[in-house]
Amino acid sequence: MPFDLSRLQVTGPPVSILDDLTVKLVSGAAEFSVSENGTLVYISGTPTHGNLVLVDRQGVEQLLDEELFVPLTPRFSPDGRRIALTTQRAGTQDVWILDLSSRTFSRLTHEGVNYYPEWSADGTRVTFSSVRTGTQGRDLLWISADRSGEAQPLLSLEGNQWEGLISRDGRWLAYREVGEETGRDILAVPLDDEHDARPLVRTPFDERAIALSPNERWLAYVSDESGEDEVYVVPFPEGGGRRMISSGGGREPVWSPDGREIFYRSGAKLISVAVVETEPVLSIGTREILFERPFRSLMTAASYDIHPDGDRFVMMTSAEGSSSLVVVLNWFEELRRRMN
Repeated sequence: MPFDLSRLQVTGPPVSILDDLTVKLVSGAAEFSVSENGTLVYISGTPTHGNLVLVDRQGVEQLLDEELFVPLTPRFSPDGRRIALTTQRAGTQDVWILDLSSRTFSRLTHEGVNYYPEWSADGTRVTFSSVRTGTQGRDLLWISADRSGEAQPLLSLEGNQWEGLISRDGRWLAYREVGEETGRDILAVPLDDEHDARPLVRTPFDERAIALSPNERWLAYVSDESGEDEVYVVPFPEGGGRRMISSGGGREPVWSPDGREIFYRSGAKLISVAVVETEPVLSIGTREILFERPFRSLMTAASYDIHPDGDRFVMMTSAEGSSSLVVVLNWFEELRRRMN
């Protein structure tokens, strides 16, 4: 639509100028950019969603559900009977729970924009990150898994708090925030004193995708400090000296239920790293590629989880659809023609 910069007012009706533009299903962001000299680049095509599947260690899939609209960050309950996940339906971004025995879904949140569900150790509550009326930005909340009450604040500080993990003893919360000068950082805070938050990993680089070991002595995360994403571990909750786990690139760390393996993604590969010792220091063994499949991957958090039996994973298949990268020269001339 035409706009008068001097008066800061719209001076005419909107005009359609581009068809078949891809829009991200989750964020609604349009996939285009325009250079100063008038060159337009955009992605054309209609995005589609993937399916939720169970996958064994050999990569054999079992379909769980194909009705979800953009499933994200699925997490098994401690007893393995349910999966909490974020999904977008009817223009909302909410946390849902899938009951694996009945294959039915129940909606856990009903307001705001909600991400990154995680279970409490006893399976009675689900924590999540949310933007809603009354929050200071993006806060951490938790809610009863049986929907018996409303969501309650868990951590509400200035800025944005993203995914959060509660220790099994309920004393500590590990979480991620974004600093103005340091980017994505990882912090820990005692739940009885939210003013005592301390940085676990705070650097000029991006740290993200946190995962606590079953014995809660170690926290795995991803950093791009080497120039590419790699998986590291640091002592929890004190922080300190880190140890690189991946080699040649790695994202999305997940611990095995018995703590004897760390899984991570490298491209389309799912890799297992043997954990030899966890006390007094962490000692790792060999790396093994379990399977190589183009399941959906995320940068900020693990896009999959492992069942408490240690033999199955819940993952998201990649969306199947066609798209094209289109470059248009002299776009400003075309824009003027369409506006006249």
